[in-house]
Amino acid sequence: MINKIIILVLIFFNYLKLINGLEEKDFIFYTVKLDDRDCEFPKCGGYWLQRINVGMSAVYVSSISLDPSIINFNMSLITLAFTDDLILGGLIRSYPKFNYFQVYNATRLIYTNGGEKLYGPQLYDRKYQYLTINENNTPSSGIFDLINNKIKNQFFPFIAKSLNLNFQFQLMNFTEMYSKSINNLDIGWLHNMITNSKTISFGFMDQNNKSFHITKIYLNIPLIDSNNCDVYNNGNPCIEEDDSEDKTNSPSNNYNDYLIPTFHRDNSRCLYFSGCTNNTQLNEKCNDIPIPSCPKGYRINSFSVRPYGCKRYYCDVSFLSG
Repeated sequence: MINKIIILVLIFFNYLKLINGLEEKDFIFYTVKLDDRDCEFPKCGGYWLQRINVGMSAVYVSSISLDPSIINFNMSLITLAFTDDLILGGLIRSYPKFNYFQVYNATRLIYTNGGEKLYGPQLYDRKYQYLTINENNTPSSGIFDLINNKIKNQFFPFIAKSLNLNFQFQLMNFTEMYSKSINNLDIGWLHNMITNSKTISFGFMDQNNKSFHITKIYLNIPLIDSNNCDVYNNGNPCIEEDDSEDKTNSPSNNYNDYLIPTFHRDNSRCLYFSGCTNNTQLNEKCNDIPIPSCPKGYRINSFSVRPYGCKRYYCDVSFLSG
């Protein structure tokens, strides 16, 4: 898969620069499967694209081409992913002797660690679909309620948009099982990502409660995440904090030896300095905090927090930046 994508990128790089002005509504979103038929390329050995939310037959393309906006970010987030973990948005285009898929929008699955099983078996009356969820910032927008075929004045906190179907509806809330199946997951970050218009959620609707139950989440690439944070200098900002005249009663001649920096992070995983704390109670207060193990697709991340400088641990998605 890696070689084919890179080769086609080189062929069409200059051509792609000429295509501007496309919006997300112009894309068609597909799941991707490798073609394992045994015949000569380009007739075989490419990819099968299945349009999501639409009951149509899969379409064969010989190759996949990535838009420069994705290439310039980190192409390996796509090329090193399993094809089953991707949802790609773009257009199928023709080239002499074969068709290729030009990708403008790419999303990658974050693993649930079996969390989808907590909803029970997939029942026949559940209508599964792929959609995006946004916070509703215009409560008087008068969006049509497709479930009840009428307009309601009740405020709904979220607006959902079904991909490839070009309609949207209102949600009272959503649920997810990631937070129940993955210990030490940053729930604030997760919910921030779910309501990002670039994130794709897969699940089913509870029509009575106007709630969407999420079983899978696909993050957009490029990621709107900690890559946009201010870069933190790994030096110790507490070194120069000792401005008193006498520290002779301290067990150490250097009072700064007992000061460690603490931090907190926001819902984009950006790290911020919280101040300095005395670490003389570090061992006493923090020894009982276990170091967690993270499941497949996640890696451990930690930093010191107030009041004692104990480590706070998170299991972050492994393909995200540190």
